[in-house]
Amino acid sequence: MERKIVYLLIFALLFINYGCATVHEKNEEFLRSIAEEYWKLRIEGDFNKSYKLEYKENLPAFEAYKNIATGILKVGIKNFKLSNLRIEKETALIDVEFNFSLPGIGKTSRDILTDKWIYENGKWWHIMLM
Repeated sequence: MERKIVYLLIFALLFINYGCATVHEKNEEFLRSIAEEYWKLRIEGDFNKSYKLEYKENLPAFEAYKNIATGILKVGIKNFKLSNLRIEKETALIDVEFNFSLPGIGKTSRDILTDKWIYENGKWWHIMLM
């Protein structure tokens, strides 16, 4: 009898922890950390890992993805900053500011793009711009 109670308590604790983890994934802080990791991987050229964070609907095969994603390496990005993160229901928008210098020009420029994310099956997925 005591063993059953112990097992029930362990199960209850695991259930509560799992439920809390799912809720925390949908907040701004967690999404910001995933988005920062995603752009760090892209800028470093680790396309195997960044591909795994992409939303699978309408996503090209890996080789096509890699060819598209490689373009970011040619720009010479110095750093990036995330701002203006907005979550609405199952989607999110994040402004990503890049500081970069084009090869041969040397002058540092900046550009901002709006990144889109979708929350599905308990995870945030990046929606690749084509």
